[in-house]
Amino acid sequence: MNKLLTLFLISIFLILSAYNAEAQRMMIGARVGANIGNEAADSLSSVASNSTVLGMLGGLQFDYLLDDTWALSLQVLYDQNGASSRYNSDFATGYVNMNLNYIEIPLVLRMSFGTGELRPYVFIGPSMGILLSGIQNTSLYIREAHYYSFGVSSSSLPIRW
Repeated sequence: MNKLLTLFLISIFLILSAYNAEAQRMMIGARVGANIGNEAADSLSSVASNSTVLGMLGGLQFDYLLDDTWALSLQVLYDQNGASSRYNSDFATGYVNMNLNYIEIPLVLRMSFGTGELRPYVFIGPSMGILLSGIQNTSLYIREAHYYSFGVSSSSLPIRW
C-alpha cells in the first residue's frame, strides 16, 4: 500500500511540475464541507432501518489553471464517513453504528462555467482513499438462539502439477 501511495504522489508531482510554475496559474485554497453517509442492504430491508450519518470533510486544494475553463485539481482531504442501522425483527433487536475516517486524495480535471470571481464547476477524475481509523458500536439482542447447528464442511489438499 505504501508503494502504491508513493507512486501515486510521485506521478501527481510529475504531472504538475511538467508545466511552468506561473503564479497566476497556481491556486492554493482550503476545502471545507460535510459528508452525508448511509448504507443499504436489500436482504435486510424488512428488518433494518437505516439513517444518515453526518461527517466532516476538510483539507487543502491545489489547482493548476490550464486556461479560463480547464484546470487540474489535486486535493488532500480528511473525510469522515459512516452509517447507522437499527434492527427490529422477531429474531433480533438493536443497532449498529459505524464511523470511518479517511485521507482522501482526488486528482481531477475541472471545468468552470461563466465569468467573474465566483464560477461554478464540474469535475471528473480518480480518487484514492486511505483508511485511518474505524469504530463500530453494536448492541444487538438475539431473541431466539438455536443450540444445535448442522452443516457441511470440506477441506482441500494442495495438488501440484
